[in-house]
Amino acid sequence: MAENVEAGTERGQGEGKSGILTSFLRSVVTPYWLYTILPVSFITLGMLIASIEHGWDWELWGLAAASMWFFDQGFKSVDLSADDLAVRLHSGIQFGVGVAQVLLGVGITTWLALQTTPWVLLLVAINVPLAFAYDMEWFDGLLHDRVHVTGWGNLGIVIGWSPTVLGYLLLAQEVSLGIVVFAVGPLLVLGAVVWPEQDVKPEIYRAVGIEYTRDVDRNVDRFRQRFVYAQLLIAFAFAAMMIGLMIEFVV
Repeated sequence: MAENVEAGTERGQGEGKSGILTSFLRSVVTPYWLYTILPVSFITLGMLIASIEHGWDWELWGLAAASMWFFDQGFKSVDLSADDLAVRLHSGIQFGVGVAQVLLGVGITTWLALQTTPWVLLLVAINVPLAFAYDMEWFDGLLHDRVHVTGWGNLGIVIGWSPTVLGYLLLAQEVSLGIVVFAVGPLLVLGAVVWPEQDVKPEIYRAVGIEYTRDVDRNVDRFRQRFVYAQLLIAFAFAAMMIGLMIEFVV
C-alpha cells in the first residue's frame, strides 16, 4: 500500500495536472461509470413492477434512466474531486462538472414530476442531501464511513432503495407497501457490494485507473470477514424482494 501511495504522489507531483479538456471529459464520464448501471437498473426494476398494473412508457423510462445517469455520475465526480484522488486532474473542474450533472438530473426529475406526480420531488429532496453528505463527508463522515451501517446504508438508500421506489412512483403515481419492502433488497445488495470494498481500495483504484495520494486502509483479513457477512446481506436482500413482491401481487 505504501508503494502505491508513493507512486501516486510521484505521478501527481512529477507530471503536474492534466489539461482542462482531459479533466472535463474524465469528469463527465468518471472511472466508475460502470457502477452507474446499478441505479439505472434499479429505477428500471421499479418501473417494471409498476408496469404490470399500469403499463409501460418508453419515453418516461428514457428520461428516468437519464436522470439517474446524471445524478450518479455527477455525485461520483464530486466524490473524486478530492485533492488526494485523481491527482492529475483539476479538482475544481471535477467538482463543477459534478454539480452541473446533478443539477441536470434534478431538472429532468422536476420535469418528470410535472408530468406525473409532485411526490417525485420529495424523493429527490431526500436523495440529493444524502448523496452530498456522503461525498462531502458531512457530520464527521457519519454518512460516509463504510465501517458503520450509516455509511454503506446511506449509499444503499441513495443508489438502491430510492431509485427503485422512484421508478415505481413514476408509473403508478403512488407508493405501495410492497415496493417499499421490495426496495430494501437493492439497498442491501449495495451494502453487500460496498461494505467489503473499503478493504481493497488500492486494487479498485488501480483497476479503474485512479491515481491517488491518500493513505488507503487495506485490511485483507477484515475483508474476508466482511465478505462472509456480505453474503448474509444478499440473502436478506432476496428475502425482502420476495416479501415485497408477495405484498404487491398476492396479499
